[in-house]
Amino acid sequence: MRSSRSWHRGIVGALGAVLLLNACGGGGDGGVTPPPVVTGSFLMTISPGTLTVAPGATQTLVVTLTRTGGFTGAVTLGVTPLPTGVTATFSPATLAAGVTTATLTLVAASSALASTTALTITGSATGLSNQSAGLQFIVAIPNQGAASFSIAPSVTGFIAPQPTVLVHIPTIAITRDAGYTGAISFTVSGLPPTVAAVVTPASTTGSTVSFPIINAGAPSGTYTATIRAEGANGGGVRTANVSILVGPPTTGNITWRICSSAPRYPSYFVAVRDGSGAWTRVIPGDSGKTYSFNVTQPTASVAWATIDSGVTRTTVYNATQAELTAMAASDCSLYQNGSTRNALGTVTGLSAGQQSLVSMGWWSLSTTNPLGGTVSNYSLLNLPSGNLDLVAARATGDLNAELTPDRAIIRRGLNPAAGGSNALLDFNAAEAFALTPATWTVGNTGGESFGVSTSFTTVGGTNAALSGMPGPDRAPTTRTIHGIPLAQTQVGDLHQVVLTIGTLATRRASRQVITYSRTIGDRSVSFGPVLPTPAVTSVSVPGAGMLRVTGTVPTEYNSGVTLDVKSTGAFARFATVQTTRGFLGGSGAYDVRMPDLTQVFGWDATWSIRPGDATNWWVSGGGPILDFYDARFIFSTTRRLWTGAQTGITTPTDGSTFLIGRASGTITP
Repeated sequence: MRSSRSWHRGIVGALGAVLLLNACGGGGDGGVTPPPVVTGSFLMTISPGTLTVAPGATQTLVVTLTRTGGFTGAVTLGVTPLPTGVTATFSPATLAAGVTTATLTLVAASSALASTTALTITGSATGLSNQSAGLQFIVAIPNQGAASFSIAPSVTGFIAPQPTVLVHIPTIAITRDAGYTGAISFTVSGLPPTVAAVVTPASTTGSTVSFPIINAGAPSGTYTATIRAEGANGGGVRTANVSILVGPPTTGNITWRICSSAPRYPSYFVAVRDGSGAWTRVIPGDSGKTYSFNVTQPTASVAWATIDSGVTRTTVYNATQAELTAMAASDCSLYQNGSTRNALGTVTGLSAGQQSLVSMGWWSLSTTNPLGGTVSNYSLLNLPSGNLDLVAARATGDLNAELTPDRAIIRRGLNPAAGGSNALLDFNAAEAFALTPATWTVGNTGGESFGVSTSFTTVGGTNAALSGMPGPDRAPTTRTIHGIPLAQTQVGDLHQVVLTIGTLATRRASRQVITYSRTIGDRSVSFGPVLPTPAVTSVSVPGAGMLRVTGTVPTEYNSGVTLDVKSTGAFARFATVQTTRGFLGGSGAYDVRMPDLTQVFGWDATWSIRPGDATNWWVSGGGPILDFYDARFIFSTTRRLWTGAQTGITTPTDGSTFLIGRASGTITP
């Protein structure tokens, strides 16, 4: 009911309107018809009066309209103020005559912040005062108990040696409770200005961030980085600590030097185990290229963590003290440092379909000319400094995709300037010579097909391919091998001939014969026996997939046992454990396992094989096998390893023959 004052104003207004009409002459010609007078009103109620919604969720309520005093018109609805990240929709937005209810839908985005807001729902109608109803609206984050997320740095300790050392970048894993999607912001404290550690990105809605750490000249000592993570929308605060060790390079009676061209450079982690003692971390020197450590026991183990094919490979050497000393002394000599020195040249004397293979240092380049004639501008890249031999071979392909070399050119002691050109290589000129063919008879193939590849290493430091790729796998046991004639060789030159029985399905060789000789002649060679299948079991280590293999190798494979591992899940990792016969005490029986490095200072949890991932394993007797990824496709790094310095621990010499057998399978640790 309206008040008496309102009623009085209504009467006065009505009287004023009558006087105005009379003054204008009433309803005669030229008069004005007044608008109709709207009478009545309306009331609004809502249910419920309080509404709670979670980020990413939707809630609804009902608005009820009651018209009074004869009012029958339309009413338009609105709502204010809306919190950030919240949208509102009325259905219908305007209540036409006769319509008395509408549904209000409120949607909170997943990024909406926790808040409590007094909303006003307003109704407006032409000629009437607005009416309103109040709503308490709450955006609440679910699971506001002990935690909405947790963080776990991949390392708990980090070696930060000399400022110029290349080191890996740890990560921080974020585990979120169900329903929590808020942004998490990171800060790092507790470090001196000379140790820089940041989280990238500084804020994320994802599940992982990186944590680069750089030593910019900090004094020796152990520093603690405190990582603080704060979750938006009431997610809470979590902290984690990482110890950062800055110290001088370790010292000892063995210094292992690696070259920047070696596959294990840069090394992210090196640790040593003297005898049966504990694993200890090795701090590098010389910008990460030298690692010194002490070995006092007859046997020891050295572990490396490096990058392979974009993911981590852990390589472990189990050897005697003398063997480790020899490995450490020869490692850098196996891998010639890269450079920007390139040598260009041209080749002629090719018939249609023939190809040339030009090699200097460790670089080999194949060139072809389908029409014959001259092939221009071959480039031999990243040649080391000093004098180098050049070896060029000409080969012809057949319908079986097998290349047969027939002529070669050798030039000794060249020293081209960077970007300089070699003299024309003409396979029809006097300096070219015919290759020597030889007949090889191959035994113990078991009827399996095998392929052959041939290369030539000069005493002047060149590893030359004599055929562009290994010959195709074929069953005939009599093959023709081509080599450099004796008159064209020097003392120290060696041919490497690799015969491989392999399994294309897993791209791994199963048996192999590797021979070295100064010249190629007729001979008989035989594959070794099939390697007995080892017993492969899982080793229980929290957070790490680890394998143990036991078995016996035949006497033909007397240089040791190698375990290779590759996980096949979404988080692929590689691991290799090379164990010499000296480490095994000269026995054919072996018990080889992946070491538990998870407790060594600086070990990154992401380097471990993940438990639950199907994992391929290969056990090789006789040393590291040259499989499809290596010698079968002439990958230079492994070829240098075998031709340049050592096989197992034995240097290849004229007449050396090495037999290798391999068994394989899959297990889920």
